[in-house]
Amino acid sequence: MAVHSDPAGVVIKNALLVIIHDHNVKVRWIILFLTSSITRTINFIMLHLMVIQLKVILNQSEPTIWRRFLVQDSITFFDLHHILQITMGWKNSHLFDFNIGDYMIGFVDDDAPEDLADSDVVAIETLLTKEGMKFQYNYDFGDGWEHTIEVEKIANEEEDKQYPVCLDGEMNCPPEDCGGIEGFKNLLVVLNDRHPESEEMRMWARRYNPQKFNMEKINKELPNFKKYRKHWKK
Repeated sequence: MAVHSDPAGVVIKNALLVIIHDHNVKVRWIILFLTSSITRTINFIMLHLMVIQLKVILNQSEPTIWRRFLVQDSITFFDLHHILQITMGWKNSHLFDFNIGDYMIGFVDDDAPEDLADSDVVAIETLLTKEGMKFQYNYDFGDGWEHTIEVEKIANEEEDKQYPVCLDGEMNCPPEDCGGIEGFKNLLVVLNDRHPESEEMRMWARRYNPQKFNMEKINKELPNFKKYRKHWKK
């Protein structure tokens, strides 16, 4: 288990996170943003370069759709959203949020709830501090794709290695707008059904292969994850 090399930063961060729990929503987010900024500054000064190994599972998928990947701990949750979109195979066309303990982090616009923290401000190292901890990632509030993400490992960054990088995974991500997990399960049944009434749905999903997982393609696309941000303008 890796230990962070900046004890002063950890003390400050933990103290501020305790304070967060004792204030109202707006003050909590202000302190959280300050915590993230302080942590980034300390890590920059001390050349604290760490990576986090994450495993994401699409909840209720059968067989389980999952990915394992590495990211630098200095990225924001907004960056993590785009990395997840590429790693899982989503199309990045819907809203999202992360739920970590008492904190909800997502894309902030005029319609965002008051208790939603801005994902483009909070660095993941601020909250993802313990190996074994789990949190939720929700994508497309219509279809309601729910994911569980586990922090498997926190380690020193290796020199000359590309981040983010996908390490492993299984199964293809569901097609967008197929009706959520229940619609997806129905789609899998239809794909194996030769009844004439199922022909229309089979035609709609004729290019979908549930077994497909192309890690090489994912890793070619991951270095370009910041280009995805251009589709999200405030």
